[in-house]
Amino acid sequence: MKTALYMATVARVYRRAIDLAYDDILNGTSLYPAFVNEAEYELSLCTHRQYGTGFFFGKPDIKHSSDDPGYSRGAVYLGKVLSQPDEKSITIEQYNKFECGDEIEILKPDGTNLRAAVASIRDEKTGLFQNSAPHPRQRLVVGLSVSGIGVTVDRSLTGCVIRMVTPP
Repeated sequence: MKTALYMATVARVYRRAIDLAYDDILNGTSLYPAFVNEAEYELSLCTHRQYGTGFFFGKPDIKHSSDDPGYSRGAVYLGKVLSQPDEKSITIEQYNKFECGDEIEILKPDGTNLRAAVASIRDEKTGLFQNSAPHPRQRLVVGLSVSGIGVTVDRSLTGCVIRMVTPP
């Protein structure tokens, strides 16, 4: 089964590709070719096997299929936003470990990402603060530190997917 991060990323990339291709046809512009690198980068962040031609050129060589090193992962799926208690925090259901100070990205429905640092982590049930979130499916209130002058977390993040880009 694919994660919510995979589905959100692929749907966003395809939606943007369709919109750009349509705009290019209507307006005679050529924005789509510039988008290809951005799309490849976004898709490379999803957990995936190495890309290949499959059976397009006939039966693949056994040697080539066994050289597959497994899955590549450019981003870690951290969880989903359940609600926003205020403009500086979100309540999430967490899926993978993260810690205070980690840089995260919230994938917004409009196709943009909100980058923020994790300022605090508090268990929703007990109210206790913690330095890291190691337990899957835990409900947490995460304090966010968003850089930029006058930037606040908007109130439209409920249901958004959260990821942490891993270093190459």
